[in-house]
Amino acid sequence: MDRKKYVIAISGFSGSGKSTITKKIAKSFNDSTFIMFDDYQEQTSYPKEMFTGNSKEISMDKLESNCFFNDLDELIDDKDIIYSKHRKINTAKFIIIDWNFGRSHYRVSKSIDKVFFVDVPLDIALSRKILRNIDVDLKNKKPDDKIDIIKSNLTMYLKGFRSANIKIYEKVKNDSDIILDGTKTIDELSNKIIEELKKLEG
Repeated sequence: MDRKKYVIAISGFSGSGKSTITKKIAKSFNDSTFIMFDDYQEQTSYPKEMFTGNSKEISMDKLESNCFFNDLDELIDDKDIIYSKHRKINTAKFIIIDWNFGRSHYRVSKSIDKVFFVDVPLDIALSRKILRNIDVDLKNKKPDDKIDIIKSNLTMYLKGFRSANIKIYEKVKNDSDIILDGTKTIDELSNKIIEELKKLEG
């Protein structure tokens, strides 16, 4: 590897706008590329404590997503990858990762140069996620199936997922470098991040 790579994590709750921000930055900022943790969900397993909220402390080191971590390592090592979406991604000076958990996992904690935490109230994040489920994720499902899936997700949310997420993301937020007001527009948030990235360029 003959040049410095900068790994930039865009972190926050599901529904905070991370994915849209990540894509916009990568499109607008020179010599940058991106990968999305959401695209590795089929190869990812989560710690069961995430869904119960029973544990006082939830270790994200228990999360397993070797395909995601290995692809990130390859990009850092100045290698191109074949992305989980079966498209080639060329490495770049700035590697933007849409990754919920900031520095909370040992596989990425030392690789990340800067974490931006997109801070939104839980009710806004949940509302956005439900709307995305309806409009995108469940678009081709029958109406009754949509209702059943959303009802199941909301039940899980109330039974423990909400309290577990509060614990997890409080730590992610505290370990972040810059906390962004997620109620601002995507353009405002993206421009703020790009301003900070330009400082890294020197």
